[in-house]
Amino acid sequence: MKSSKGGKIEFYSEDKKVGEIDTWTDEPEIVEINLAGYDEIPDQTFEYDRADLVWVDVGELPVSLEPITIKTTGEINVVNLIAYVHKADWDRYRETTDQLIRDNKVVYWGELDQQEKESLFSNDIDSNVEFVRHEPTRYTLNVESETYPVYLVFSETFDEGWKVRRSADGKVISSVPVYTFLNGFVLRSGGEYELFFEPQKHILPGLVVTTAFLAGIVIVLVRRRGLINNE
Repeated sequence: MKSSKGGKIEFYSEDKKVGEIDTWTDEPEIVEINLAGYDEIPDQTFEYDRADLVWVDVGELPVSLEPITIKTTGEINVVNLIAYVHKADWDRYRETTDQLIRDNKVVYWGELDQQEKESLFSNDIDSNVEFVRHEPTRYTLNVESETYPVYLVFSETFDEGWKVRRSADGKVISSVPVYTFLNGFVLRSGGEYELFFEPQKHILPGLVVTTAFLAGIVIVLVRRRGLINNE
């Protein structure tokens, strides 16, 4: 991940530098995420430095299996995985990849412009979602798409309590995090669904009990006041 807060990640083995990764850029690409509000809730726009997951060939390690030392500079450096591949396997992989590139079957993500990147994930499939908001914690949806599965993203802060129930068979689908803070649901067929916040069903009975208890207190107080007045 390259960002304005990056720097360098250096790899050492036997006190010898194997290679490094440059993670700094003075012109990071900015990504905007727009969250649509509802009624009194205004729309919100968030900006982030674009981050891409890439593999980097760091270098060739010595034959000995000495520990690898990693040194970093900068504020933010992220390494998700380090993989060791035997040189013969790596050479065979590079040879195969080069052939696929020559046959136009493989492209390098870093060599694509923004329009080419977007075209890889765009399609002409027509999908449509209609919804009705019954209350802040319950919606009904009608989903139509030419192909399935489809990925439904609900712009509410992620919580495992948000669920989707398919009306046809009552199957409940749990939420998964999208961008770490939104709710996502994988829908494998179209039709009517109910989107709801499951913990809410435990709140309503409590409110009923509380209301009934308060009503009981009021009735008792009224009766006592009546007795006092009669005396």
